[in-house]
Amino acid sequence: MTRHATSSPAEQRHTSAVEDFIRDAVEPRRSELNTWEKPLGSRGILIVDARKRRKVTATKLTPPNALPAYVLTRSGKTIGGIDGKYTTLVSHQARQATHSRQRLRQYLMASGVPVQSSKVFQHSQDQAAHRHSAAINGPTVIRPTARRAQQAGTSIVQDPAQFEFAWAKALRALDNLRLVDRQIDVEPHTRGLLLRIYVVGEKAAAAVVRVPLYVTGDGQTSTQGLLEQELRRREQCGYLKEQLPTLDEEFISGLTVSPDYVPHEGSLQVLQPLADLHGGGGLSIDVLEVVAPGLLDLSVNAMWAFPGLSATAVDIITPSLDSADEAVVLDVDPGADLSEFIYPAYGRERRVGVAILDQMLSQRP
Repeated sequence: MTRHATSSPAEQRHTSAVEDFIRDAVEPRRSELNTWEKPLGSRGILIVDARKRRKVTATKLTPPNALPAYVLTRSGKTIGGIDGKYTTLVSHQARQATHSRQRLRQYLMASGVPVQSSKVFQHSQDQAAHRHSAAINGPTVIRPTARRAQQAGTSIVQDPAQFEFAWAKALRALDNLRLVDRQIDVEPHTRGLLLRIYVVGEKAAAAVVRVPLYVTGDGQTSTQGLLEQELRRREQCGYLKEQLPTLDEEFISGLTVSPDYVPHEGSLQVLQPLADLHGGGGLSIDVLEVVAPGLLDLSVNAMWAFPGLSATAVDIITPSLDSADEAVVLDVDPGADLSEFIYPAYGRERRVGVAILDQMLSQRP
C-alpha cells in the first residue's frame, strides 16, 4: 500500500516539470475546460471523418472471431481499411514489433532513437527484479512488456518496500497471457512531461501533454474533498465524464497525499504518479503549436524505425517542450485511441482521422 504523506510533497522539494506545466499552461485556463458532447472512439472518428469530410465510404466486414473491420472506398476504388484498432497504414511487421516493449525498444535503438534504459525479467524472477529495482538510484517503473497488460499492470515504486505490491499487480495483469509473454520491465522512472504526438506520413498531426490527476489547495478543504469537487467539475465535459476514476478504497489508498491532508491555499497537489487517462484522472492538453521542432522530428524518426508504419502515436518523456535535449521515446503505439487528440481537456481539436484518410488517399495507385 502506498504510504501517505503527512505534509505536502510539493512543499518538500523543488517543483517538477509536470507541476510547472500545470501552473503555467493548465491552471490559467481553468475556466476554458472543453465540454465535448457525444464523444466517439477511434473507429467512430475515422468513419465519420470519412463520410463527412472526405466522401469516403466505410463498408463493414464481419470476420469470424475478430474485431470489426471496414473497407474504405472512394469513387469505387479501395483506399485502405480499418482492422480492429489498426488501420492499413500499419504494416504487419510494425504491429508485431510494437506489441512488446522489449522488441519495440530494440527497433528504436537500431535506428538510433533515444530510449529509456530497461531490464526485462521473466514472471518468476521476482527476487532478481527486486534487487535490480533496489539498485536503481530513485523511483522505478514496474511494467508488463506486453501492451495488452500495461494499463492494468504498471506501477511506480518509490521505495523498495513497495516492490512486492507492484510486482503482484503486474503478475495479475499478465495472468491470461501465455507463459512466454509473461515478462516484466523494470526501468528508472524518468521525470518529465509525457508528450504524446500523433504522426502521419512525414509530419505530426497532433500533440498533447498528459498531466496526472491533481488538485489545488484552498487552505480549508481536505485533499479528498478537493478531489471530489474536481471530479464534479469534470462531469460537464462529455469526454472526461466517461474517464472519471472511481473513488473506492483502492484508489484513495493509492493517492500520493493523505486524503485527510488540507493543502495550503494555492498549493498544487499531484495525486497520481502516472498520467493515466482511463480511470486514473489524467488530462490531455493540446500543445501542437508550442512543441519544439526537435521533438516533432524525434516522433517522426521513432515512427520510421518500424518498416511499413506511416501513422502512429509516439510517447516521449521530455524535461521541456522547448527542446529535444534529454528527451527519450517511451512508446510507439500504432493502435492508440485517437479520441484524446480530438477531445483535449484544454486546447483545439486536431482532426487526426482526416490526416489518416489523406495519407491513405495519397498512397492510392
